[in-house]
Amino acid sequence: CLADLAVKGKDVLDLGYKGKEIGDSLEYLLEQVLKNPQLNEKETLLKLLIHLKLLILITLFLFIIFYKYKKSARPKKHNGRAHFL
Repeated sequence: CLADLAVKGKDVLDLGYKGKEIGDSLEYLLEQVLKNPQLNEKETLLKLLIHLKLLILITLFLFIIFYKYKKSARPKKHNGRAHFL
């Protein structure tokens, strides 16, 4: 159960998580600890959350770059003909 986790809600809050993210993060950590009980150490779980947050930020960054590239690669119509930038 969540009470057995080495990490508490305040620890997650201190990492910058807010609202529902805190509960979701604790649930994620609990799932990981149930799969591998050796992970239930405060430092290890906090590192997992930091890595997860970085992975999400990198994925979001790549999505934005891809979207901007795809948007800029669309042909522009000029005098009835398609032109690429």
